[in-house]
Amino acid sequence: MKADLEVAKALGRYRGSWLTAVTLVLIGVVLMTVQMQIVPNHQWQSLVLCLPWVAFLTAVWLIPQTVISPTGIRLVWRCKFISWTDVVRIYQAGPGDPNIVLGLRSGKALSLPGVKQDRLPGIVVLAQRFQALK
Repeated sequence: MKADLEVAKALGRYRGSWLTAVTLVLIGVVLMTVQMQIVPNHQWQSLVLCLPWVAFLTAVWLIPQTVISPTGIRLVWRCKFISWTDVVRIYQAGPGDPNIVLGLRSGKALSLPGVKQDRLPGIVVLAQRFQALK
């Protein structure tokens, strides 16, 4: 029962906190630029150049970096999907680094951006259910 609770806690979409903060600051800078320079000077052609930046920053803010599901882990911005059967080891990156790291069958180590260390037990249970870890 406790394992199911840990799994439910680990499943979900994760964003890096620094990425969200930076994105919101940049959206604010773009909107202030629009308000202070484009509108008073009637430079509407510059507004067309700002709109793609606002759209991009909004997408970065809304789309999660990491999605953990029962079938595996998807790293959205890297366009990667890692099946639980490809995972051989799950560990904390280190005392100063809050990331969780996956050891893959290929020998590579892959960091999970935005996933906090308190989700580690649930991720380990998920991997064990699919016999990735022994």
